Amino acid sequence: MSFEKYGLSPELLSGLADVRIEKPTPLQEKMLPIVLEGKHVLAEMHSNDDLAFLIPALQKITENGEVNGTQVLVLTPSIERAERIDEQIWALGYHAQIGSALMAMKGDKAAQEQALVDGAPVIVANPGRCIEMLEKSNFRLKDLKLIVIDEAHEMQQFNLVNRVKDILRFVDCEPQIVVLAQQQNNATEQLVKLALRNPELIGFEMEVREPSEVEPVEEAEPDVEVDLKIAEEKLDKASISVVLKKDIELKEEPSNEAGIHPESSDQAFIRVPSRMKISTLMAHLEQSASKRVIVFTASSRTSDRLFRIIRKKSWGVVSLGDDLDETMYNERLERFKKYEMRVLLIGGLSANKIELDGFEEFINYDVPNEPEEYQYRARMVVDGKVRKMISLVSKMDQESIQSIAEEAGFIPVELPLPEDLSEKRKEGSRGKSGKQSKQKPKSRSPKKEGNRSKAKKKPKNKTLPRPTYDGLSGGREGNDTQSSGMFGWVKKLFR
Repeated sequence: MSFEKYGLSPELLSGLADVRIEKPTPLQEKMLPIVLEGKHVLAEMHSNDDLAFLIPALQKITENGEVNGTQVLVLTPSIERAERIDEQIWALGYHAQIGSALMAMKGDKAAQEQALVDGAPVIVANPGRCIEMLEKSNFRLKDLKLIVIDEAHEMQQFNLVNRVKDILRFVDCEPQIVVLAQQQNNATEQLVKLALRNPELIGFEMEVREPSEVEPVEEAEPDVEVDLKIAEEKLDKASISVVLKKDIELKEEPSNEAGIHPESSDQAFIRVPSRMKISTLMAHLEQSASKRVIVFTASSRTSDRLFRIIRKKSWGVVSLGDDLDETMYNERLERFKKYEMRVLLIGGLSANKIELDGFEEFINYDVPNEPEEYQYRARMVVDGKVRKMISLVSKMDQESIQSIAEEAGFIPVELPLPEDLSEKRKEGSRGKSGKQSKQKPKSRSPKKEGNRSKAKKKPKNKTLPRPTYDGLSGGREGNDTQSSGMFGWVKKLFR
């Protein structure tokens, strides 16, 4: 049995031939088709069979062609293991000209940060160093196709589970995620619950639940007596107002309160600044705290991300997705309808599949792709089922929202940014412009640009290419670094 049956690129097959790997291992036979299919995976891996995830990872990059930005992120707790994985990528990706960057806890931080900003196709990182670089540069990962969490069972050391959680906050897309572990310990379970959705299990028999199920909202159950006086004092300190008893009705409020312009219609949109959609949503929810709000998102994964953020506010939040069974779905929807929850998140579902009537407001966190869906939601407002619809419109949505609205026959008006967010943005702009004025603009030297342009062509000599990220730490610090094993043999072959 060979690798050709998996439809791997000729360049990747040549890389496997270089390192004298002719047929897949048992683990590779199980993982390759599943990972190539794009599913989330939890796999038990006891040997150093790193190719089980590296082969499909590199294949994804070759399929995408010329794409800027980091597409694969590998997180592993050990410096030595990170170096080994980086060496393997170097050898296997030679013919495909796939570069990688190593962000180990030792090495040149400046070079690591530059590789992050430049968009190395693959980043192999220790979680601690990776979050340090992301926070320092405030860089967002927008192009990731795959995240590999390697040796998950070792992440309980040095608070690395929380480091991984922090890294995921900088991911502005919905990549496929693969978790690898040797044992089912607390760290493995936490990472599985945090990152995976409906994963395929290889070697484990772990019960994998949705994040909203494993992190229940801390709300009083309907049959539990609540001291309303104490509860109201706590809520006043939090500057919000949440209904605690199902037989208490919400107070009616004027439609122009909570940041809504008095002249606006019942359908509106907010123009969202770059990378501020979550902040805009949270600021709007802060200002409309007395309302019950329904938030539509494009996918269950986005809904789950928002759930983890909103639940920290103790507002009362519940989510619905297309992957829930009927019992759980009905139970959550009923809690929202009975005034037990203030925010209802709906991920990946059409509004016409849900019984919604008598609510104050709903928010299109993601602009609907289809005019029919937008029209249906707008019709809910016209029919009085919901008082107001607000769409959060990013730069990418600005052209489409107008055409969709015109086709649907409902033209929304623009609302200003929530006041608090607008002020913070002005302060940030002033600080950023002041900082930039004191610094000289960076420019690339002709020599570096020349090296970069040459990296896109196949080298005529037999030197393994590391054109952009060669100055990074790891097994290649300096020119005289020696390597052992199969991949060291490859390096000697091409010298």
